[in-house]
Amino acid sequence: SNGIFEYINITTPGGSFLMAVNGIDPPILYDGTTVTTPTITGVTPSNLKNIMLFKNRIWFIEKYTLKAWYLPTSAIGGVAQQYDFSQLARFGGHLVDLDSWTIDAGYGVDDLAVFITNFGDVLVYRGTDPSSASTWALVGVWWLGSPIGRRCFVKWRGELLLICQDGLLPLSGALQ
Repeated sequence: SNGIFEYINITTPGGSFLMAVNGIDPPILYDGTTVTTPTITGVTPSNLKNIMLFKNRIWFIEKYTLKAWYLPTSAIGGVAQQYDFSQLARFGGHLVDLDSWTIDAGYGVDDLAVFITNFGDVLVYRGTDPSSASTWALVGVWWLGSPIGRRCFVKWRGELLLICQDGLLPLSGALQ
């Protein structure tokens, strides 16, 4: 129904897959030969509009809410767990985009998960398991200009850039 997809590639013990969401249709899963619909419970799958792979865990944004959802580690389906940002988003609104941000231009323990609302609240987390306070922590909440579009993050040379009403901002400088 909508050709504007967000997608990730993931390799699990069951193989390599491309998963895509668009916020209108159920997610699609492609294994290189067959397109299927993954079984995701706990959330209405057709409401998932953005997707990110962070620390071998798939994350989604539920459209028009301040809720993100994540699957178990190295899974392409199963019970999605909710992470609600409504108490942190000072200006309300809804989540627009999410992305991983690597501080050292590689893939490692210093990677951060970044979420942004339509009003410019930037929420940054560090860790691996959002269900445990010992392995998941809020790094900070910042306010930047309202993002332009739902694809407002751009990775460039180890930097995560934000396209917003204030221009093109590198997060490393904007969050200082």
